[in-house]
Amino acid sequence: VTGVQTCALPLFQLRKFDVERRYGAGQQLDKGDLRGVPGFTFECKNLGRITLSDIMDETVREMNNAGTPFGVAIIKRRRKSAADAYAVMTLENFVDLLEILLNNRVE
Repeated sequence: VTGVQTCALPLFQLRKFDVERRYGAGQQLDKGDLRGVPGFTFECKNLGRITLSDIMDETVREMNNAGTPFGVAIIKRRRKSAADAYAVMTLENFVDLLEILLNNRVE
């Protein structure tokens, strides 16, 4: 269990998301660290050195394992709260999300 995984949960829960830890991290078909938001895979990292390319490769792999359309890496920042963590996704994945949000927007 990473520090960001356990401290990210209260923020999701405060905003009324029914998110919980996903067990089985590190398995061959790992599906991310948190579950409860339909369509999203979350990979949580609390590292001394951020290696973004490796983190995103893992996030995309776990998104594919889970069969979800969106993958987000939650990366804890040193000496910052979980609310200040980075939420990172690939540009293609971000544009996919924007298309859905903007095409379904009620004006």
